[in-house]
Amino acid sequence: MIYIRSFSKTLLPGLRLGMVILPRELQDEFITYKRSIDLNSPILTQGALEIYLQSSMYKFHVQRTKKYYKEKMDVLRDAFEQQLDGILKCYIPTTGIYACLELNSVSADVLVKRLSKNNVLLSSTNSSYIDGFPHPDGLRLCFCKTDDEDIRKTIMLINQEVNYLRRKSK
Repeated sequence: MIYIRSFSKTLLPGLRLGMVILPRELQDEFITYKRSIDLNSPILTQGALEIYLQSSMYKFHVQRTKKYYKEKMDVLRDAFEQQLDGILKCYIPTTGIYACLELNSVSADVLVKRLSKNNVLLSSTNSSYIDGFPHPDGLRLCFCKTDDEDIRKTIMLINQEVNYLRRKSK
């Protein structure tokens, strides 16, 4: 088994430092390939990361971040329950930063374009599937850097646009 970990997403996007745990029999070959790519990792960055990880700061950072994202997902869940009234299926995980909205009778691409006119930037779930593979049309939602009121407004706009597109298609 090989374990690969990056600290870019959990700690700092600009931090280009990761770690690998691999079986002893693969270590020499891995080191050879690693050195052929970038000779060595920056010692100062490694040292700073080691100090950070050994202190309780990293654990505190992860706990605080998880709590923050959970609160955002709770706001999103409440907004869906209040505004969409079961019209659309929404998959909201208990952890993470993404939720998915399944669209039954509305094109995700059309909805994304219409919402972008209101400065709501979302992406379709189409890029998450292999071309030609049948899948429901949907939106990928990320509210990690959005305040609670904007989350509610966005869900209201999605609701309005979906209703408009449904009426238009009849």
